[in-house]
Amino acid sequence: MRIIVLSDLHGYLPELPDFDLLIIAGDVCPATNHNRHFQEYWLNHDFSIWVNSLRYRNIFSRVVMIAGNHDFYLEGLSKIRKNEWLSYHIVNNRLVYLDNEEYDFEYLEVDELKHIKLFGCPYCKIFGNWAFMRENLEKYYSAIPEGIDILFTHDAADINNLGMISMGRYAGENAGNALLAEHVKRVKPKYYFCGHIHSGNHNLEEIDGIKMANVSIMNEDYEPTHEPLIIEDYGYNPSICYPLIGSYEMDIDDGHDTTEGNELIGVFGTYEKALKALKLLESHNPEPGYKYRSFEIHENLIL
Repeated sequence: MRIIVLSDLHGYLPELPDFDLLIIAGDVCPATNHNRHFQEYWLNHDFSIWVNSLRYRNIFSRVVMIAGNHDFYLEGLSKIRKNEWLSYHIVNNRLVYLDNEEYDFEYLEVDELKHIKLFGCPYCKIFGNWAFMRENLEKYYSAIPEGIDILFTHDAADINNLGMISMGRYAGENAGNALLAEHVKRVKPKYYFCGHIHSGNHNLEEIDGIKMANVSIMNEDYEPTHEPLIIEDYGYNPSICYPLIGSYEMDIDDGHDTTEGNELIGVFGTYEKALKALKLLESHNPEPGYKYRSFEIHENLIL
């Protein structure tokens, strides 16, 4: 499975390889215009078009995001507006937006459905009049539960130089969030990602059993100089494999029309595992908008 993690796009929408899960840790809106009406338009058009055009590997693939301190429109987003954005502008529920919330990401591995527990938090310590900045951060951070696989926040916890500014006029200043660091250590996720401080430590390193990195793609001059973090986990790679293909119909245009196609659901090392996955999918449809007509196992594909 491939997970891509990035933050601080500031209006830059990069071309990405195909993925199972894309995590965005905030500051998606352009830094050149913080007007709420502009951000609403940009999110509903430019950003949504980009999300819809991404290379999803299968029906389980998702984009999971939080906001950042530059995303003023998202701070005031009502539940109704949020649902309109995610249902009307985003095709097939591909985008999940979290506001100090947990999300259970479901994916197919070999012959069973597995889950990754994510928690996304946009709230930052105060250093100006920006969005999602709060005085009582304990209220938000204490809501992060233990047992999380991936924790991602916009603010950078004061751990391993994630919040250390390494370029520009504030070079050498540690802007990390000490309270957030305490809660990261309390929760002990398998992975912790952040952004906000563009020149923080971008190396994926393990500290006290937690793999962590700053994943901002911008530098302090708002130039996209950092590559997105890509986590690869393919398991074994046999010389002969069995791809499982699904033929589907998908509702579009609010259910008034449909489109047809074929989709790679997974690649398996043995025919028996592919067959188990096929039967599992026949009994479990996580995407109501998809109406599978048939499945086919392509045998003996030489890699």
